[in-house]
Amino acid sequence: MANIIKFNSSEGIDQKLIELEPGFFHGSRGPASDDVVLIQYGVTQVLSITSVTLPPIRAACRWHLAVDDGQGWSEEQIDFVKAFCMFVFTHHPRAIIHCDHGASRSSGGVILWKMLKDGMSRDTAYAWLRSINPYANCRQEILDSLPVSYDFTK
Repeated sequence: MANIIKFNSSEGIDQKLIELEPGFFHGSRGPASDDVVLIQYGVTQVLSITSVTLPPIRAACRWHLAVDDGQGWSEEQIDFVKAFCMFVFTHHPRAIIHCDHGASRSSGGVILWKMLKDGMSRDTAYAWLRSINPYANCRQEILDSLPVSYDFTK
């Protein structure tokens, strides 16, 4: 089980950060939009996968992927998440991938992260995520739109 850090919320949303690997977090909107939290955990890159406009942050660079509920991801959206992952892998910053509740849309981003970082298949990456994050619940439309695997020999 991953390290789960919970935060108080006035929005009625379960606000949390889950440290999946050292310096890599999966979470909900509140902590990922809070400069104090970002500084406390040394986060420099934030991937926000939401359908809403978020307030600006100063402590980290925010990448925003606009994704509506109930839809799979386009190739362009997948390429955007891949670009975020490759930037983080290359520059070694601490990062968060989040959506509103830290469960469905952001799970798709974490799955792509593991596929690219560790060469896992989509299903293996999702099983890994579910085994350490009890909140992970990727929407089926998103899961079905992700590639099954990547061939890194090309």
